[in-house]
Amino acid sequence: MWEGEEVLSRSTQDQALRFEWQLVGQSGNVALPAHLDISLMTRVENNRVGDARTSAISEEQAVELWDRLLEGVKFRVAVPGATAASVALA
Repeated sequence: MWEGEEVLSRSTQDQALRFEWQLVGQSGNVALPAHLDISLMTRVENNRVGDARTSAISEEQAVELWDRLLEGVKFRVAVPGATAASVALA
């Protein structure tokens, strides 16, 4: 259902991973929000990406976490226009 744009990047300077996903939908459409932005960064310390000397999780774990995060993006209740796959609770 979600047709957003996904970006994964690694900083060559600090080796931090940055996962970003963004959807630009339709204004006023509750089944396709006007804007949805999801991001995940590694090596964060003091609220700054790349400040931590190490990451709490491996790259493989970060990718798995990111995949699970995006798979879990669902509406909690049925809304007009939403597909059955996008509804967590009927």
